[in-house]
Amino acid sequence: MRKNLRVFYLSLILVQLLCLYGCDSDNNPTDPGENMQNPYLSVKILTPNSNSSFCTNLQDISLEGNIVSSLRVLSLKWTSTSRSSGSVEPESNWSIESIPLVPGDQTIMVEVTDVAHTTASDQIQVTFNQNLEITADLSLSPSVILTDESSVISASITAEVIDPASIEQVYLVKVNPDNVVTDTLTAMFDDGQVEHGDRYTNDNIYSGLVIVDEPVAAIISLRALFDVNASNEMIQEFSSRRKLTILDQVAESEFDQLINILNETEQLIEQNAENLTDTELIDLISSW
Repeated sequence: MRKNLRVFYLSLILVQLLCLYGCDSDNNPTDPGENMQNPYLSVKILTPNSNSSFCTNLQDISLEGNIVSSLRVLSLKWTSTSRSSGSVEPESNWSIESIPLVPGDQTIMVEVTDVAHTTASDQIQVTFNQNLEITADLSLSPSVILTDESSVISASITAEVIDPASIEQVYLVKVNPDNVVTDTLTAMFDDGQVEHGDRYTNDNIYSGLVIVDEPVAAIISLRALFDVNASNEMIQEFSSRRKLTILDQVAESEFDQLINILNETEQLIEQNAENLTDTELIDLISSW
């Protein structure tokens, strides 16, 4: 009887040791000898982006990321140079909601600690810029095009700023699912120039035209990217995403509908062409 109890308690201790020194970040037992000899621990901030800096005009920010560890992770804590701090559960894919921001720059650091008291950290510099307020969603026209056909896409967005001169440049950019910029398509302007698709000068509506020619069907995410000069420091602010849909083919009923729309537009142009200025005519064509 005593022998059986001894075996039971030794087995229980062994299981506890495995969970203490030999679990990964999901608490799955691994080889304790291998873990202790070659421990590994890392934490990465992935959202709002995987870069080292980010700009926003919101008063708080949420972070998401992951942990990779050969040992059990005990804690995940965050601190900000704006004198706020907190902690969340150290899950493999973690998230921190609503970290408060103060105007200007602040650095937010995320730190994890495992059972061997090893630590790892990652950080991001966040700029809270109150000068910039994007008051309208990015607009695309058309927002649906066909493959293997060059289409002129007209993009526009409204921005209200305390100091309009603080906006250095605005771009239409392509982003991946993680909201990381993968391509800059065109610059956007508020200069009233027809070749930029802009109607009026200095009305805080930024416009741009880009030719899109995609060989395969896809859904592309686009955003407006603002370069802003805040206290002699360049920062960036993004608009919300807008999807551009590229179709391989159109159903017969949809094709007929598109033909009717185009015919009506052509008639409208013919009826009004003599009374329209060049700028108004180009605007009308761009609105198809």
